[in-house]
Amino acid sequence: MSGTVTGTTMNTPPAGQCSVLALPFSAPLNTVLSGQFTADVTISFYILSQDDFNAFIQSGNCALPESANPLFIEPNVIGYNNPYSSSPIPAAGTYVFVFVYRNNGLSHLTSGYATVNLSYPSSVTFLNTGIESSTIMMTFSAATSSTAPEFTDWSAWLVLVFLTGLVGAILRKRREIH
Repeated sequence: MSGTVTGTTMNTPPAGQCSVLALPFSAPLNTVLSGQFTADVTISFYILSQDDFNAFIQSGNCALPESANPLFIEPNVIGYNNPYSSSPIPAAGTYVFVFVYRNNGLSHLTSGYATVNLSYPSSVTFLNTGIESSTIMMTFSAATSSTAPEFTDWSAWLVLVFLTGLVGAILRKRREIH
């Protein structure tokens, strides 16, 4: 990862809930924020204005309100060195890097926490140092969740691959008969 890097963890929420990690910062007008982020679970990553972040928290369901105008949005991503680049900071003020981890109940982190790393430009100044106090738990419903299942267990992957192959074989056989 390039640039200044911060690493932190998010507590694993109970099934049907999410953890929200909020990292408030200030940056100069017209700054384009870019860097990379990593996560060991599927997360959504947003860069929001303070007003959009407040609306997000008030919604209480782990989803961005329709009125939100994020500077960056990357839903449901996992892995290392995921690039991001925001639109320019529109005005001086407070903005928030937001990471959302939804526990869909299909997999469990044995460590009890998700790990997130973020690289960011040196023009960013974080506004608090108590990152742990910025982790928020919320509940989400199936209607608002678009999270794909996470599988950290190879047996679950094998079952998924087997079922996919079985469906494909059945469809091919049906085509041959007709």
